Amino acid sequence: MIWYIILIQSVLSYKLLDYDEIVSRIKHLNSTCEALTVSTGEERYNISTPDKCEGCQHYILTLSLADEDAPQVYFSGELHGNERLGPVVLIELAEFLCDFYNKDSWVHRLLSSRRIVMTPMTNVQGFKNNNRVTLISGRIYK
Repeated sequence: MIWYIILIQSVLSYKLLDYDEIVSRIKHLNSTCEALTVSTGEERYNISTPDKCEGCQHYILTLSLADEDAPQVYFSGELHGNERLGPVVLIELAEFLCDFYNKDSWVHRLLSSRRIVMTPMTNVQGFKNNNRVTLISGRIYK
């Protein structure tokens, strides 16, 4: 019941976040949440950093206390860069799961039996620039 009240308080204090704010929250979670593993698409899948997006990273968050072969669910925050809500929702969800996996039996059971994989900013270049268009190797994708 307490998590419900905290969730309502979080909704009431909701605000859109930009790229740097999301990265800051990911880094904070990474240092405080033992159920979270953070990687990037650049290091994990050897993909290149998007054109004209200095320092952009495709962050991948994996929340789990389960084995590697546990069932997985995947959440994508956004595909088009001007979709601002999805990345914030996934950061809020990751924070909620990190805050409650040791406090709530349902959340603990969820993370003990599943692997939750998230890419909050799937189109990192578009999100950082608040633009629907992505430029990869000189090619424009809309």
